[in-house]
Amino acid sequence: MIEKEQKIYWVAFDVASEKLDVAAGDQWHSKPQWSAPNVPNKERNLKNCLEMAKKKADEAGQTLRLVCESTGVYHRELERCAAEMNIPICIVPPSRVHNFAKCEGEQEKTDAADAALIRRYAMLYSPRITPYDPDRYMLQEKVSLRIQLANDLAQYKARLQTTRDETTAKFVRAQIEHLEEQCTLIEKEIEAFLALRAAIDPRIERLRAKKGIGTLTLGVLMAY
Repeated sequence: MIEKEQKIYWVAFDVASEKLDVAAGDQWHSKPQWSAPNVPNKERNLKNCLEMAKKKADEAGQTLRLVCESTGVYHRELERCAAEMNIPICIVPPSRVHNFAKCEGEQEKTDAADAALIRRYAMLYSPRITPYDPDRYMLQEKVSLRIQLANDLAQYKARLQTTRDETTAKFVRAQIEHLEEQCTLIEKEIEAFLALRAAIDPRIERLRAKKGIGTLTLGVLMAY
């Protein structure tokens, strides 16, 4: 582990919707050698920040590597910029960093310490580099929409069971019919996506061959 710490210059990002906090360095027991608070979560600012990270890593004679928590959508601009600049990035589940914080005796993270904590986590556990795969985010959006439509459909069906006014019931039935059509359309979108993806990802056919795995389940597995 010590050898990895000497070779990798970790730059950690605590990502929010509009800004990021940065903590960087290659020393475990010291404070971050470089930090930057409140970096706007926009392409120009992110690329300027990554250029600075490259400079710092070069000065230290280290290999640059980025790390951040998965945030759903907010980290995607950072991930895209890193891919365009050919900088490896590790995207880790927030639960792992949260559990690490507890082990460190920090029951709750604070805004000022988040990036430094993520950096220490990365230095200790050396997480895997996350391959850049924007198509996976497209699939996530399709799957997320299908799940939302299913939830809405279930609510309308439950409402229909208790509706006594015929005019209201007519409206509810129309909503149910519309939602069922939308579910069918988005499932076709997911199926078309998976069919194209199967040409380069053999896991899809292996999963499809298993009993009980339909289009939606397969889409969830491949998206997340």
